[in-house]
Amino acid sequence: MTLYSSVYLGGTIYYIRTLWDYYDIRTGEFIGAARPVMTLNPALQINFIGFRVGKDNAANIELGFGTQGILNVGYSRKF
Repeated sequence: MTLYSSVYLGGTIYYIRTLWDYYDIRTGEFIGAARPVMTLNPALQINFIGFRVGKDNAANIELGFGTQGILNVGYSRKF
């Protein structure tokens, strides 16, 4: 069993596509608003405490705060 803390800094890409039309009151027409919007926002995850159990087949549990949430549970396999 391994006990650790970690800090992750990165970016999150949000892809937003509007699927509805809107009414232009000046011209009296419906205008399609299907233009996609992409934004890049900073992402931060601070894990106060993490446990890794196993060597080749391992499970990990992390308790922290940030973009990935409060509680993360995962599995990893070394080849």
